[in-house]
Amino acid sequence: MYYTTSTSLDLINSDSKEYGHWKEYDDKYAFELDIPGFSKEEVELKCRGSYILINGKPKESNKRSKFEVTYKMPSTANTLKTFASLENGVLNVFIPKRDIEIPKEISVKIA
Repeated sequence: MYYTTSTSLDLINSDSKEYGHWKEYDDKYAFELDIPGFSKEEVELKCRGSYILINGKPKESNKRSKFEVTYKMPSTANTLKTFASLENGVLNVFIPKRDIEIPKEISVKIA
């Protein structure tokens, strides 16, 4: 399944409906994922290159369904500094943007 969210992030894989919403700020990307009933121990978040992988596996399978979502982040995302919190059934994921200085003008030598 491929589609682009409002902030141009690609949902690569999902065995469920979209659970949350991405927002882009000047200095970071933020994502709220609604996963009521899941504890921190039942949720796994991994960063692999420019991908964010989020899995939920309930300890008791008869209570909730498992879920898995994978997002491809833009090249400006610094996934190595990703941090998250889980409160009241909402997983908040924050991915800082890289500090990239773009030169206003460069000289190019012609060979």
